[in-house]
Amino acid sequence: MQSSSYYRVAIDRNLLLILLGVIVFLFLANALLIPFASELKSIKSPLRYVIRQIDLNLEGNFATWFSSMLLLLNSLSAYMLSRARWSTKRRVALTTAIMAAGLLLLSVDEFIGIHEFLERVMVYEFSNNHSMDSSTVKMIGPLFSISLTIILVVLVAGPYLHAVQRKNIPFLIASIACVFTLGLAEFVYRLSGCTEPWCFRIEVLFDEVGELAALLLFLTFQSRELAGLDDQAADHVFDRSLVRKLSKTLFAKTRQSNTK
Repeated sequence: MQSSSYYRVAIDRNLLLILLGVIVFLFLANALLIPFASELKSIKSPLRYVIRQIDLNLEGNFATWFSSMLLLLNSLSAYMLSRARWSTKRRVALTTAIMAAGLLLLSVDEFIGIHEFLERVMVYEFSNNHSMDSSTVKMIGPLFSISLTIILVVLVAGPYLHAVQRKNIPFLIASIACVFTLGLAEFVYRLSGCTEPWCFRIEVLFDEVGELAALLLFLTFQSRELAGLDDQAADHVFDRSLVRKLSKTLFAKTRQSNTK
């Protein structure tokens, strides 16, 4: 049998296992913080810095960076899948390209916190100008997550089911289920009316870990799709002429200087 001459671009399995290990670590570490929810802010020792880096309830720390990088890896994978399908499955490729752009924006947002800022603005505006209770306004978040899941199922999963390899569909379904679950967890928390710090920590734990799990499952799905591309599709992942031009532009001066 003649071997394929085309490379397959996919996330290494060992890297996926490392990412899974980080998610499990963050889950266990934050689970251990639940009994001390009311005491975390009062910690003044250097341990506070370590706790801050793994705290899923905070922004601008290791946990946030990790989530942002998962989104970025998903965006890059979606972009490569879009290029691979552009010549044969234009509709799916266009959907994937839009998804790649959206994931890139979410990656930036995850680290600089645009959605948190907008949520605070909405809570302030609706609470002060529309006589709505702030808890009611905060329900917009989980409702938006659930609505987004339904839209993804209809607009994205539908075309995907006709284009992807059947053996990879369970990863896609599991990823969408995690998105739905994290929205449902926040919705249940708001309805419970529990104001104890430990209640909030439990909601944050399942919300954030659910998001990380969804991203990892979707990354695994996309990686398996990339690995299973046929030769023609694999050849379209990268524009070879563009790569050659870029290489000449980047390394022209170096080559010239070496020849002198």
